[in-house]
Amino acid sequence: MERLSDSVDKAARYCTTCPKMCRFACPVAHQEARETVTPWGLMSLLRLAAEDHIPFDEAVVDVLARCTGCLRCQTACLHDNDVPRAMFEGRALARARGLEVWSAGEMGVAHDLPSGAWLGFAAEAPIGFYAPAWNPAREERVRRLAAIFTAIGEPVQWIELSYGVSAYDLLASGHEPLFRDRAAQLAKRFSGFAQVITDDEGLVATSRQPGWNKPWNQHDVTLVHWTEFVASRLEALGAGPEPEPRRFAYHDGCRLGRGAGVYDAPRAILSWATGVDPVELVEARDQASCCGQGAGYSDAAPTHATGLARDILRVATEVGAEVLVSASDPCATHLKASGSATEVVALDQILFDALGARGTG
Repeated sequence: MERLSDSVDKAARYCTTCPKMCRFACPVAHQEARETVTPWGLMSLLRLAAEDHIPFDEAVVDVLARCTGCLRCQTACLHDNDVPRAMFEGRALARARGLEVWSAGEMGVAHDLPSGAWLGFAAEAPIGFYAPAWNPAREERVRRLAAIFTAIGEPVQWIELSYGVSAYDLLASGHEPLFRDRAAQLAKRFSGFAQVITDDEGLVATSRQPGWNKPWNQHDVTLVHWTEFVASRLEALGAGPEPEPRRFAYHDGCRLGRGAGVYDAPRAILSWATGVDPVELVEARDQASCCGQGAGYSDAAPTHATGLARDILRVATEVGAEVLVSASDPCATHLKASGSATEVVALDQILFDALGARGTG
């Protein structure tokens, strides 16, 4: 990539002449409190560097890393400008110029995987489950999801293919050609199933975002997040467990919420599993604040990323929640590591425990 795409160049031009009305929406701008990392600042710097008005150097790359990919600025923008997409292209430009950019992690192809039977999946089924970025530490979570599928009476087959990094992270780290190649391979493999479930919200988001969803559309792949799949089948389980005495709040992860448009399914699962409706955070659904984990921001600015997580947990406490629940594994991990006293629990764990209490888990 030698220059910005026409769509990103147009967005950058709109941004640089804008009165900066989206400034309030950017979590990074709030956290770092400097003009350079507002959406206007990011887009202005990208345009200047891409057109060689200023040196495209390490200092520019550091600023381009100050974006979590949360899409909150796009939600506020009257032109629907996609700043994260622009930052991802900027990172690709930096790579093309030999500059060091945030790494998405291991780029190797496939890991050796345990068998589906070992994890608790059906031997054959029209519905498949795919877990990217597999490593042994994820085995417990995948086992829980397999048990959940069994409990709701849905046979699901384990797709024995796992790359070392999520397709979304390839985009975020400036590896768009590798993303397209990876997505095409996955889409071809998925095309043998009527539906594919995944716990990777970034993968679902790419399948629904114009410009990134071509591989999925070409192979007519239906890709859904596990919460969408399970929520559509909760009615068959009947009444949930006895109501919990604790108060729960749900945090909308950026890629699952604004990226994939999934808001109601996780809340329905949480309500069924706890017997009570979750307390809503002050900023929720398409206005939810970002936890700070995404798109390499937690690597580029770990202190600020932790600050974003603590802000969310502080708000959860202020609205009376005792437990903050996330359907995003990366978000839950990041929130837990923030050092806050507020309890953070992954939604799949909440549901698994509830099914166990019912004698169906």
